[in-house]
Amino acid sequence: MRQAAMDPAPIDLSIVLSEERRLRAGLEQELAQARHALQEAESRLTCKAQPCRLRQIEQEQKWQHATLESLINSIPDPISYRDTNGVYLGCNGAFSELTGKPASEIIGRTAREVTDLERGTWIEQKDAEVLASLQKSSCETWVTYPDGRSALFDSARSPLRDRDGHVLGILTIAREITQRKRQEEESSRAKEIAEEATRMKSDFLANMSHEIRTPMNAIIGLSNLALKTALAPRQRDYLVKVQAAGQHLLGVINDILDFSKVEAGKLDLEHTEFPLEKLLDNTANLISEKSHAKGLELVFEVAPDVPRNLVGDSLRLGQILLNYANNAVKFTDKGKIIIAVRASERTEKEVLLHFRVQDTGIGLTGEQMSRLFQSFSQADASTTRRFGGTGLGLAICKRLAELMGGEVGVESEPGKGSTFWFSARLGIGAAGRRELVPIPDLRGRRALVVDDSANARAVIMDMLEDMTFLATEASSGPAAVDEVRRAANEGRPYDIVYLDWRMPEMDGMATARRIKSLGLASPPILMIVTAYGREEMLKEARSVGIDHVLIKPVNASLLFDTTMSALGAAQRTAHTSTATEKAAVQHPLAAIRGARVLLVEDNDINQQVARELLEDAGLMVDVADNGQVALDMARRSVYDLVFMDMQMPVMDGITATREIRKVKWLARLPIVAMTANAMEQDRRKCIEAGMNDAVIKPIDPQDLCDTLLRWIRPGERAPVSGLVTTQAHETERPDGSHQDLPQGIAGLDTALGLSRMLGKKFLYVAMLRRYVAGQRDVCAQIHQALAMGDMPTAERLAHTTKAVSANIGATDIQNLAAVLEQSLKNYDPPVDVQRRLLELERPLAILIAALEAQLPADRFVEVENA
Repeated sequence: MRQAAMDPAPIDLSIVLSEERRLRAGLEQELAQARHALQEAESRLTCKAQPCRLRQIEQEQKWQHATLESLINSIPDPISYRDTNGVYLGCNGAFSELTGKPASEIIGRTAREVTDLERGTWIEQKDAEVLASLQKSSCETWVTYPDGRSALFDSARSPLRDRDGHVLGILTIAREITQRKRQEEESSRAKEIAEEATRMKSDFLANMSHEIRTPMNAIIGLSNLALKTALAPRQRDYLVKVQAAGQHLLGVINDILDFSKVEAGKLDLEHTEFPLEKLLDNTANLISEKSHAKGLELVFEVAPDVPRNLVGDSLRLGQILLNYANNAVKFTDKGKIIIAVRASERTEKEVLLHFRVQDTGIGLTGEQMSRLFQSFSQADASTTRRFGGTGLGLAICKRLAELMGGEVGVESEPGKGSTFWFSARLGIGAAGRRELVPIPDLRGRRALVVDDSANARAVIMDMLEDMTFLATEASSGPAAVDEVRRAANEGRPYDIVYLDWRMPEMDGMATARRIKSLGLASPPILMIVTAYGREEMLKEARSVGIDHVLIKPVNASLLFDTTMSALGAAQRTAHTSTATEKAAVQHPLAAIRGARVLLVEDNDINQQVARELLEDAGLMVDVADNGQVALDMARRSVYDLVFMDMQMPVMDGITATREIRKVKWLARLPIVAMTANAMEQDRRKCIEAGMNDAVIKPIDPQDLCDTLLRWIRPGERAPVSGLVTTQAHETERPDGSHQDLPQGIAGLDTALGLSRMLGKKFLYVAMLRRYVAGQRDVCAQIHQALAMGDMPTAERLAHTTKAVSANIGATDIQNLAAVLEQSLKNYDPPVDVQRRLLELERPLAILIAALEAQLPADRFVEVENA
């Protein structure tokens, strides 16, 4: 029993498992209840915090809106914004003030409701334009405040967008510009008044300068004439001083005239083609005498990339360059002057040229340089006292350079010289135009230039090479003799030798004698080049057998004319006989006999020469003495060819040709220039005007023949039974009376003149008589034209003298007249023109006197009355 009580009772596992399940279910239930209670607690907490967050956001938005509103209201410019329907969404205080209504009465209303109907409609129209284009726009408009005050506003409108770019409406910002507009109008009126005052002042200066200049020319011209008369020493001294004072005053007046033209805006620049070398050559001609007198070396440096032909105003360009160069000579006592030209910014049609004039003169300080290029300003007061001048020259240069698209400047150190520079934008001349080949042909001709000055040699060498010569240089007489001998021995003899008169060791005359003593089979033509007294030199040159002389400074035109004359005379001398030459001219012309030619020429001598040559060729000739008459005749009659002179009164040849070309049925009429202007630019002018060709005076018969055959179509024509001319036809007398040629007249090449009349002695003598009658008073006529300021007439008279002198063989007079004509063309200073006129006057008077002595006096009366 006792054993059984001590043993434990057996465990019922099912009961244990059942209890475990009960406890677990209770725990899970309690856990679910806890989770639910937790969720409820979280929910209650969230609901309690939400209103606080919303209130915080609302407060922030109110603060931002208040800040934005305060910011907009602080802006004094009226600001408003409207939706796409034109309803105001907001505005600032300035806009409310402008409308006279608070913002509460504006927001939510349209422009028509806020303002009146007319202005509201205008605002809606402007808004619609911005919404249609979605681009900003602005306009000026007058607005009336509620108190009646009017103001001008500049209103700017732009689309109003949200952060996604969608258009919400229109934003308008207006700014009052009433005061600014009034200030602009007052400033504009003040500017107009100032400009008008400047124009009036400049017009007055221009008119007064012109009015003063005319009598000043008379004073200077009459002083020159008076100095040629018999005067007491005191009278001569007075007149010399009057002339010098007149020249100085004329220079001052010319400066004022140019300056006033620039100030008044009346200075128009030309745009014509011109060769750069001609411009530099003209400058050299004008300053070389002054620089030579002071012993200064003149050097030109032109970069290889600088175009040869330019388009612009060569006169004004030369004016700047000459002013710089004259100043360089004025302020330099020893050393040299270098004129350099460089190119930059070059295109196919334009080039920016830089001109520099460097001297070794007194130099300038920095303070002095700062006052340059200003009106009426010089380096200092002592400059005016020592060197003279108005102080306008550099100011004019500055204005001219600016008109040509350039600038001016100076670089200098005291005692070390100065470099004045300027730039100009110019066109580039057209290349590849037709070139007319002169007769005799210069291509391949060999020339030797002899001068101890390297600069002088370089100038002539460049011009000869441009004329297609093969040019060589020598620096002394002995070297020249050796070069001529060597070339002849090698079978390459020189055609022409240019000898400087004054050279160390062996001068030009001695060199010429040595060359002649070589006994060459084909001796060269010798020509003296000199800058010294002419009478002494001419006498010595003729004793050596030299007929041709060039006076320094040598320009291209003078060099060409003299060279052509010398080579042409040599070519004619080589012909076997005048009769053979005449036959050669006439024979090929049989195919064009009876052709009708219009000869346009104002000079009676040139008329008769050309008419005789043309009539001998079997042509019918009508004569017109100016371009206007030629134009009328060409419209009325039918011609096969027109020979047109360039320089004539009433209407010149260039103008007449252009007018003829305007007539439809005359567009293909051959027109040939018959001119004494032999340079390429002159012939180019003829071609550009519409001419087909050119014949150079004095007329070469073979050249004339070639031209006639080139332009007149061959064909059957009515025989020439009578010639229609405007002058009596003069024929050679069969008995040969009064046909003895003048003999031994210095400067008259009778063989040359006779060859130009096809060997007709009577015609040549008649030409000499006409020459005496027409040229006896020509210098007085030129003096009178200069005194009256009539430069075109003076130039035309000099041109005629050059042409008719060439026709009769007076080559010295021809060359002197050519120099005078060129000086007039270049608008040289009056003192230089007068000097060249005086150089022509005495030799011409001597020639006229010699002709009158050898030709019967009664014939002069007959010719003058014809």
